[in-house]
Amino acid sequence: MFRSGAYQLRIQELDSNYRKDIDHGTYLPFTYPWGAYGALLALLYLLVPHRQSLRLYRLRWIVWGLNFVHAVYTIKYTRAQGPARSYAVGFGMAWSILWTTSMLLLHDGQTEFYRVQRISDANGSLQKSDFNPAGTTPCSDRDGEHKAQTKFSLKMQPFPASPYLARLYWVLDLMLTFRGMAWNWRIPNLPSPSVQVSINGQVMAEELSHTARPTARSYATKEALIHASWRNFVKGYIALDVLKTLITHDPYFWGETHGPPPAYLPSLFRSSSTFVQSYRLVIAQLCIYWALQTLFQLGPLVFVGLLGNNIVGSWGQYWMYPSQWGSYESVLERGLVGWWGEWWHQTFRFFFETPAKSAVRFLDLNPKSPLARLLQIFIAFSLSGTLHGCASYTSNGETRPLRGPFLFFLLQPVGIAIQLFCSHYLRSMNISQKLPNVVKLTCNFVFVHFWLYYTAPLLVEDIARGGQLLWEPVPFSFVRGMGFGRRDDTWYCWGGLLYSWHQGKYWWQSGLAT
Repeated sequence: MFRSGAYQLRIQELDSNYRKDIDHGTYLPFTYPWGAYGALLALLYLLVPHRQSLRLYRLRWIVWGLNFVHAVYTIKYTRAQGPARSYAVGFGMAWSILWTTSMLLLHDGQTEFYRVQRISDANGSLQKSDFNPAGTTPCSDRDGEHKAQTKFSLKMQPFPASPYLARLYWVLDLMLTFRGMAWNWRIPNLPSPSVQVSINGQVMAEELSHTARPTARSYATKEALIHASWRNFVKGYIALDVLKTLITHDPYFWGETHGPPPAYLPSLFRSSSTFVQSYRLVIAQLCIYWALQTLFQLGPLVFVGLLGNNIVGSWGQYWMYPSQWGSYESVLERGLVGWWGEWWHQTFRFFFETPAKSAVRFLDLNPKSPLARLLQIFIAFSLSGTLHGCASYTSNGETRPLRGPFLFFLLQPVGIAIQLFCSHYLRSMNISQKLPNVVKLTCNFVFVHFWLYYTAPLLVEDIARGGQLLWEPVPFSFVRGMGFGRRDDTWYCWGGLLYSWHQGKYWWQSGLAT
């Protein structure tokens, strides 16, 4: 077992390595506004109407190229202090390349995309560009007094030429929306908005209800959303507190991936390498799940519960926030396809699918053919592996971006292909039809967890070596405060400066360093 204080020494080691790299000029600190230049450039470009200008339309290649160079340079030469921020540098920069590729090159975000807008049925005049799609309801002011009844209908809003504030809101919504809930490119697992009024035209109806198999849960009212968000936030806080406390007692999660099992496990379990690895993978999965789940609750709690649509528009509408996770039944019913395509969060799905679909069109393949579907799956997972690999590359620890996260995600479509082939074979031999449903569900469950048992360490151990599991997710720890942590743990877990001013050699290197 590691000596007392080894956990804190590991944190100090990573911080010391960061400082040495900065002091010796190996890397530059990641600063703002430098880190936002790529996003700012894309924002400025999209704010300028280019529907009637071929020259401006072609300028998108220059915008994409400048952002690409900026992102690659940042990944290669800058680092941030702290596990979460260092990971975010690589992930965020790689994400900016993927976003601009999808929205500027493979699509024309300004001309192809539309967002929902509310209009008044009484006079047809345009209301706010943000809306409540609950249909014919009383409009009420902030102190709850009802105003006159007004009927509203919905239409799709293209890029607004004027006024400027409406255009700015439209572009910001496009840039900050991941799943496209209020857009015509909404990802397919989301439910349609809860619309109770007639919609203008058949095209609009098709665009709002294209989902054949929604797997995300929607909420019928604002109160239901806020209640669920608070419940998930509290559960997540408690779960992260418990999980983080367990992590502080297991050197595996500090980067010592060949370290002994934690001492708190019974000796019978500690002697089983299979149990120890399974236990650690479950802890890591729960950490990722609850970290994301808790983070996802901040949107509805702040925008809907605190600010509301009078301040932030459609971002303050309850229907904008269907659940991020599907039902685990999808894993039992569809195996790895259900795990990645329906149960796990689908935050980046559109931006993984867009290049994949473009490749299929470029190769002139039938989109429904097995070859095209397999190609799309491999491209989508390769892009996910690239994002996580770049995040691994900018981490402060000794990571293996290609042999770790990239390989993990690249192996997932291999598992999917194996499972689909076996399923097809059993159906062709008329075996599948004869099996009881419980046998099918059990086989899917076993295969998924067998596959992840042997592939997930590629991702989990790389995250551990990078220091990401040393990140402190909660400011106050009730579990450690009651004495279940290390001897030097206290109730308060956060400390140090979030930002500091860095004066670089050139003006563009100066800014708030993270």
